[in-house]
Amino acid sequence: MEHLKPNKYRLRAYRLMAGWTQLQAARKAGTTQPHIHNLEAGKYNPEMKTLHKLANAYNCDITDFFVPEDMVENLDTLADMAIENGFRSNEVAPGFKAKLGLDWKKIPRTETPNIETSTVGYDGWRNPELLPFTSDNSIKVKSRRSKCLPLVMAGPTRCGKTMLGLEDLVSLHFDNPGMRSLVVRSDAVDLKETIRKDLTYLSKYHLEDPISPISAIGRGGARNFTSLGINEGEMVLGGLNRDDRLLGTAYDVIYASQLETIDEQTFMKMLTRCAGDLGGLKDADGNQYGRLYADCNPAPDSEHWILKMAEAGKLELINFGFEDNPLYYDRRGDQTQVGGTVIGNLDTSLEGISHDLYFKGLWADIAGKLFKLDPQLHFVDEPKDLSPYIWYRGVDFGIKSPSVCVWFGIHRRTKQVYVHREFRHSKYDTIQLGNAINEHTDERVAQTVIDNDENEQMLLKKHCQIPTIMTKKSSTSVMNRVHLLQNLLERTLNGETNGIVFNRSMRCNLDPILARDKLPLSTPDELKSLYADDNDKIVGSDHGFDALTYPLLWLETEAKTPVGFGGAGARRKRRA
Repeated sequence: MEHLKPNKYRLRAYRLMAGWTQLQAARKAGTTQPHIHNLEAGKYNPEMKTLHKLANAYNCDITDFFVPEDMVENLDTLADMAIENGFRSNEVAPGFKAKLGLDWKKIPRTETPNIETSTVGYDGWRNPELLPFTSDNSIKVKSRRSKCLPLVMAGPTRCGKTMLGLEDLVSLHFDNPGMRSLVVRSDAVDLKETIRKDLTYLSKYHLEDPISPISAIGRGGARNFTSLGINEGEMVLGGLNRDDRLLGTAYDVIYASQLETIDEQTFMKMLTRCAGDLGGLKDADGNQYGRLYADCNPAPDSEHWILKMAEAGKLELINFGFEDNPLYYDRRGDQTQVGGTVIGNLDTSLEGISHDLYFKGLWADIAGKLFKLDPQLHFVDEPKDLSPYIWYRGVDFGIKSPSVCVWFGIHRRTKQVYVHREFRHSKYDTIQLGNAINEHTDERVAQTVIDNDENEQMLLKKHCQIPTIMTKKSSTSVMNRVHLLQNLLERTLNGETNGIVFNRSMRCNLDPILARDKLPLSTPDELKSLYADDNDKIVGSDHGFDALTYPLLWLETEAKTPVGFGGAGARRKRRA
């Protein structure tokens, strides 16, 4: 028997008739769920000790696993047991579907006896170890089944907001066949690292398509997003960076994760994309509606646009906390062992403003905050005509920290500074950075100003044909650059045309290491969190700030007037 391969259909059949999920079977056999999946797919032979454990769990004899694949008896019994245990079509081996002659989509799903179901009435809770969210706040989220204001869950990090949102979204799919939804974050890399794990955790819902396609999120060829088929509908997942297709169509529901990293204008565009006109989402009276909801961590900005919209009654803000997560607190309100570990680690590891934001869940301004950016005034779409601008580049080099290049133009007539493009990477040496700068430069550049390093200057000129000017450093140059940028930002706030604005989509690349480590991915991200301590020392990531302000200060103090063109530009082929 050791030389025979077990019948993969029998392995799955006996598991189904025993009422076990793959995860439960794996735990009984002392192995993993992917291992059980591969056995039932016929990919390789299991060890005999594993088969003995499975046979004991399924209440059968090990010899029952070793029959030819065309000898699968008791099909009627299998169908009855699978239906009784509430399994969906994708839990039945493809070879069984044709032999059973059943339309599995029409088979009603029934509740598994003695296993608690969620409060919204869908049969997702196959595994009793996976607990539903049942706190007052989570019920508020789940009960929003009508056309209403956008709903935003705010609270500390790792309190379960995203999991709750995805849990509710999947339940909406099961309650509304054919529904189309979008799950979005500002960056695709961040989405892959978090949403994929949460959806894998929620695989107890037995999605029509496997969870594996989510691994395609990111720059997988020409695609920046992927989708899952659920209950004859579709769940689209993607990042907003460099891909406008996501918001180029309509959805029944949009779920935005980490909304604080998305600007207000994009949020308003989302509202227009879930207006309820698809018909996939209907209330109890049969009326069509759309739904937009989101989660966010508090931002270091007491005047953030999310708070302003909540105060104006344009969205509902629910303060979510650790006590709402059933893994951290039980129904009696007692903290669990897992909750004590997670919450205790966060409490001791976070300090200062980070403790207020990510542990206490407070929206709090950083003391000594240097710059104020208004999402309505300081961010603009790319101008249709770029010819009136004179172009400059600023470069800041890093070793462990990222190297950054910022492109900006100065309007010949209004003198407005328009920050057009940016490149940052944490692992590039000087020559790699220079090659990337040339690749991403479309404009003829009047001047490139870099950090005060003669070796870097020599390498850029010799290997990349980029002539540069070094910034002059002194004890007062940093604060001079701070004051200069503050003045430009203030002019824009006052409605003056000679201030500074940023391209909404200026990011050229996405460094997965920076995204993984939650570091700023653009200069505006940096400016929102930079502050000065009691000794007037800048605290926070300032590489984009340096790259932007090196040429600004040079123009102000040495060039006097931003005119003339040089030979430092490089032209690359425009992407189609």
